[in-house]
Amino acid sequence: MYALISWSLKNGVPLKREELEVQSSTKFTVMNGGKMEPGATVNLVFKKDIWAGTIQSIHDSKKKAEEELNREISVINEEGDCTDKENSDQNGKRNRKRKTFGDEFEETAEDEETNREGNDESMCSPVLVENNGAAKKTKKSSTGGNQKEKRILNTSASPIQEPVQQSVVPPHPHFGGKQPKQHQPPKYISVICREEKETLKMELADALKELADTKEELKALKALQPSTAADLKSAKYGKVPQSVAIANNWEEISNGVWCCPIKAKAAVKDASTRTALACSLLGIFYPKDEIKGRRLHELDQDVIEAITDFSLVAKLTKEPTLRKAKEGEESKPPSPVSRSGIKQAMRVKCNTVISLQKKKAAKKVLLVVTEQD
Repeated sequence: MYALISWSLKNGVPLKREELEVQSSTKFTVMNGGKMEPGATVNLVFKKDIWAGTIQSIHDSKKKAEEELNREISVINEEGDCTDKENSDQNGKRNRKRKTFGDEFEETAEDEETNREGNDESMCSPVLVENNGAAKKTKKSSTGGNQKEKRILNTSASPIQEPVQQSVVPPHPHFGGKQPKQHQPPKYISVICREEKETLKMELADALKELADTKEELKALKALQPSTAADLKSAKYGKVPQSVAIANNWEEISNGVWCCPIKAKAAVKDASTRTALACSLLGIFYPKDEIKGRRLHELDQDVIEAITDFSLVAKLTKEPTLRKAKEGEESKPPSPVSRSGIKQAMRVKCNTVISLQKKKAAKKVLLVVTEQD
């Protein structure tokens, strides 16, 4: 199967004039899966070029297709001969007028228009040139057989405008074709929790700072508050306002913890170890009536810390008693005491007081029972 094809596009760019060609049906493809029939659009790949055109006619053999091609060309040649004949008749008419009238011959508007059209078709220079009032004919440029072939192709193909210089977009972009994401992916739960934790830490730090400032302000206001005689008598050793402590002639053993200096000096003088000093100071701040049934962790921890700090830095004057040793061995001095050792001694004292109170209560119960019996 052979077809007479009129090519109009090459690599997507329109041709200046259409070209006729006979091709086998196995060499081209019909666009969009259409049927192979006259008027169908086809494509052909030849030497890395893509040609596009339309089918003019379909034939069973190559010979018939070539006959159809020759017939088309002969029609084009006849049209070209007619055009040449018309141009030659018009030129002969002008020559006869010029011979009759001589230098007085002037072309009319119709002759000028015809001459201009003839010049455009034959691609010649202007026929007449004005020189000192006399029109003279210039020689006509002839291109021979090439002009005739060009005229045949121009008349056979439909007039096509000059193609506009368009930028041919390649089938694939030159870069990777990737585009950055327009939206951020959702955050992981761990990231959200970390951000919330940092926010809560900042809020907690601000709250603690505000609380500390408030306590300092409250302490200052309490110090400025005038104290009465009743308040001075009811005040106890420990955390009291500065004005009350100064009015009672107390001394500060630690931050905000006040005590009678005479009792503190007496405890330091009588104590031979730091644990004994801590237990003596604990009895000053918390007598047995106040410590009744209370463990060490239930007491004011600021007072406990003040007793511990004072016991560690106090200068003891009494020599410590030596530890008991076995027969034949020398007695050893007591081991150095740490903060934990001092707190352990105070804890034992609290527990001892509680146990003694329980024993006394049990004895009272036994006495009551025996009396009833």
